[in-house]
Amino acid sequence: MRILYLEITPEGHKSSNGYSILKMLMPEAEIVIPELPEDPMDALSVLKLKANKINPDLAIGVGLGGTMVQHLYGTYRILVNPIYTLSRNIGTLSIRLPNGEKKHTLFSPQQQAVMSLLLKKQFIYTPYGEEQYIYGLFAAKNDYLRYCETFFKQHFKYNFHYEGEEAMTEEDWAENVMPIVRIMEQQKTHEKKKILYIDLDGTLVDYESGKETLTADERSQYGEDAYKVPGYFSRLKPKAKAIESFKMLSKKFDVYILSTAPWSNPTSWSDKARWVKKHLGIYGYKRLILTHRKDLNIGDYLIDDRPHNGAAQFSGVWLQFGKAPLDNWEKATEYMLSVGKKQCNGDRTFCNIKNYNDERPILYVDMDSVLVNFADGIENKISEEEREKYKDHYDDVPDFFARLEPIEHAVEAFNKLSEEYNTFLLSTAPWDNDLAWTHKMEWVMKYLGAKAKKRLILSHHKNLNRGCILIDDSSRNGVKEFGGKWFQFGKPPYENWEKMLAVLNMKLDKTGTADKER
Repeated sequence: MRILYLEITPEGHKSSNGYSILKMLMPEAEIVIPELPEDPMDALSVLKLKANKINPDLAIGVGLGGTMVQHLYGTYRILVNPIYTLSRNIGTLSIRLPNGEKKHTLFSPQQQAVMSLLLKKQFIYTPYGEEQYIYGLFAAKNDYLRYCETFFKQHFKYNFHYEGEEAMTEEDWAENVMPIVRIMEQQKTHEKKKILYIDLDGTLVDYESGKETLTADERSQYGEDAYKVPGYFSRLKPKAKAIESFKMLSKKFDVYILSTAPWSNPTSWSDKARWVKKHLGIYGYKRLILTHRKDLNIGDYLIDDRPHNGAAQFSGVWLQFGKAPLDNWEKATEYMLSVGKKQCNGDRTFCNIKNYNDERPILYVDMDSVLVNFADGIENKISEEEREKYKDHYDDVPDFFARLEPIEHAVEAFNKLSEEYNTFLLSTAPWDNDLAWTHKMEWVMKYLGAKAKKRLILSHHKNLNRGCILIDDSSRNGVKEFGGKWFQFGKPPYENWEKMLAVLNMKLDKTGTADKER
């Protein structure tokens, strides 16, 4: 692999010797550091020319180096703590030279003015489709860099945090940059790995470990039903070697976390998202799927300690954790690395599914802008202070989803669809908004009631679910790759629920009740 590396750090910012760390972590990679002129605009022009000449597989930029590498359109690139605003008097820049050494150079007021102008235009000319090539990595403990992240998020979808300082350690590079490199390699080569799902409770997570955290009041109120305690699932510890095994298996498999959150404990939905982010970091980024029907997921292997919630009916191979040959995570990892060499293809059937004695076709309905009036929420349920703070990312407002109301006739339509189809809700919760996972579940309970009980699936990969029909307004999160029929809600001929039901040979009467056309 050929990597273009550019590290430019303004005075007042801490740099890390990413060059030396990369050479150690990737000894077979060719790492090229371009020598650039001091004028920012000239440097950017030379950088583009050199990138075209050496044709790197990946470009990594640190600090202002990340800001400049962002302009290498069409190249896979990682921006480490990119800088999008400058203080008035930087003084000097720290620049990594082609020999790997660092030099300090004066940054004149004229050069700073040019760089400030460049930063102001940073996102104006970004070509369409660039979001698939670019990943941003930001230090969570640095308020300024988190502020820069808000700019990045307005234009690109792959933004990550790491818990370390701005100057990344060897461990920071190994745990945060290297997983992104592997993701990009897989995207670039279109490598198809076998799909492996891993359960949380009793598998990755030591479910019993939370009981020692219960207060006297919680023990008195909930007794043996610890799973109903608010916040319980975020307190749990990983099983021995579980995290190391997950990371190791992620190199060989396309790994997802497939778990069930108790319907009787709304906070558990957010708690599980928090647990994944805390313990798995980038390895678990947008890979958590919460469902009560694991049999509806496409895949090759499922590691789960129990047969419940569709695990025993999984379309691929269910491997029961805690029993031979998966007695513990050391043995489970050894076994999976051996079976990973064998052929195993889970059932990819979409419509003809043996489905708990329910022969009706499976239909999925999205929530945001399909059942839920998302536009009204943006228009009328966000304060001016929140608009300023969250910019265009209104779904990051902590309780935004709790404020939303149904789209006209959405509830009536869902009720009727549930009579004719085996209907589930298939939605995505924002990765940066933990509370959204709980609020979506509570919205379903509030507006759809018993007919939707245990029928909510939260996933960033809708193409991994088997079914006949998906009603969704957007092509994102795997919708375009869904194996059944996708009906795009809000677009002709599905502009509203009345027209959508007409396509399905149903209609809404004047009172809003859905009836089947005879």
